[in-house]
Amino acid sequence: MYNLLIAIAAGIAAFLAFLAIPLFTWWSALLPATVALLGAYYVLARRTLKQLEAILLASQKDLVARRTEACVEKLGEGFKLSRWQFLVAGQVHAQLGMILYMMKRFDDARPHLEKSYGRIGQARAMLGALHYMKKDWAAMEKTFEAAVSLNKKDGFLWGVYAWCLDNAGERDKALKALARAVDASPSDEKLKANRLALQNEKRLKMKAYGNEWWIFHLERPPADIAQAMSPSLQKKGYRGYKGP
Repeated sequence: MYNLLIAIAAGIAAFLAFLAIPLFTWWSALLPATVALLGAYYVLARRTLKQLEAILLASQKDLVARRTEACVEKLGEGFKLSRWQFLVAGQVHAQLGMILYMMKRFDDARPHLEKSYGRIGQARAMLGALHYMKKDWAAMEKTFEAAVSLNKKDGFLWGVYAWCLDNAGERDKALKALARAVDASPSDEKLKANRLALQNEKRLKMKAYGNEWWIFHLERPPADIAQAMSPSLQKKGYRGYKGP
């Protein structure tokens, strides 16, 4: 990545500069060279991340204004920054994948979600949900397990995982997942309520998560919420994914 290469070049330049001073030996010149390398990398990485934040903010404004295609195009500009900084591509893929998923363009969303940064729990949850829609239970569990291993305190991610397991006919696994989730976040009341619901042979109450849940299109939202959702994110006549 360019930022790292430039930082290394700055470090080498500092090393040679200090080595040219009679008072410095090669090992004593390492300290200022290291400081130059780390300092340059910090400044360059921060600059790139600010540029990425500007792109994400602009795309968010387009999304709020229901200019979804403009939002997708704006996010695509973020890939130019991936040549400069590590992990940028994964973040852009995550954002693109989530937007396309919300638009129900599932086939378009999938490759982006597959390349998304693992610590963005919502993106990984959407990828797991896509496997659920395809009834690929093995891939679904593998995706969610990898996601929760990196996002142990993400209660919503655990909730989606448990919901998919339960609706795939794996209630015991769903209960075990929720038990692990509560162990990781013992103060999360939503997780505890869902675990209690499953223990009492009832369905998970994901509606407590509000729009964060409804945009997954795994359940039909109440009429008032469905009406309030952006028309640009809905297909005419779409009534939600009904499951297996």
